[in-house]
Amino acid sequence: PTSLRAQRGLQAYGFGGYLIFNGVRPFIDSRAEVYGDAFREAYGRLAAGDRVLFERETAARGWRWALVETDGPLASLLEHEPGWRRLFRDRYAVLFALSPRPPGTGPDRRPAGS
Repeated sequence: PTSLRAQRGLQAYGFGGYLIFNGVRPFIDSRAEVYGDAFREAYGRLAAGDRVLFERETAARGWRWALVETDGPLASLLEHEPGWRRLFRDRYAVLFALSPRPPGTGPDRRPAGS
C-alpha cells in the first residue's frame, strides 16, 4: 500500500531488487557483500525466524511492514506475532503490516498500569 511505501520494513533477500525497481528502500538486497558479515549473519537469523532478534530489530529499526516468502519461517512467525496483520498473500510472497499501537499501551502490548 502507498501508506507503507515510505516507511521502514523488512523483506526477504530475494525481494530486494523488486523493491528497488519499484522505488521502495529495501532492508537487504543482492549487494549483500556491502552490508558486512555481522549484518548478513543477523539477517540469516531473522530469515530463520529468530523471534527474539525479530522483536529487538523491529523496535530498534522501526519496521512497519514485512514482505517475506510465503512458505518461510518469517511468515510463520508473523502469522502469530501480536500486532502484525496479513495484508496480502500469494504463492510467492506474503505482506504483513504492524498495526498501530492503541494509545496508552507499552511495548509489551498491554495497557499501561496493568
